Amino acid sequence: MVYQSLAEGTPVLGFPFNMDQYYVMEAAERKGAGRLIRSGTITDKKAKAVVKEMLDNHSYRTAAKQMQNRIQAIDAKKEFENVLNEICN
Repeated sequence: MVYQSLAEGTPVLGFPFNMDQYYVMEAAERKGAGRLIRSGTITDKKAKAVVKEMLDNHSYRTAAKQMQNRIQAIDAKKEFENVLNEICN
C-alpha cells in the first residue's frame, strides 16, 4: 500500500506490524513522505496528532510528489531485465 500511495503522490501514515512493513515505512519517513507509528504504541491521541501534523505540514505532500515523480521515471521492465542479466551473466 505504501508504494501505491506514493505512486499517486499521497503521503502515508503507517502502523507496521512486521519487519518488511517497518523497513518500508521507515524509508518513507526518512524521505519525508510519511510517518510511522509502531503498532504496539498506537493510541487514538497519538494517531490524531500525527494526522494533524501531516495535514498541517505541506512538506509531506511535497515529498510524496517527489517520490511519485521518481516512481514514474522508473522503467520497471527494463530494470528487472537488468537485474536478471546481472544475475545470469
